[in-house]
Amino acid sequence: MSLIGIASTAPNSRSTTQANANSMSALTWTYNSTNKSNPSPSNITIPDYLVGVATPLSQTGIPYSWGGTTD
Repeated sequence: MSLIGIASTAPNSRSTTQANANSMSALTWTYNSTNKSNPSPSNITIPDYLVGVATPLSQTGIPYSWGGTTD
């Protein structure tokens, strides 16, 4: 088995991984007319909690719409 292309660095420690996760959960961002537009409406839906809200709107955390495909 060839190891070409496999990263040569060690994985993150548990504490580094936890710090990264905490940082992402506290991410602040602004929902606005630029990031509100959907580049692929046939397979991407806006999360329910963002549908119909006025922009700009300050948010915390990672925007995500639970679910899967309808195929």
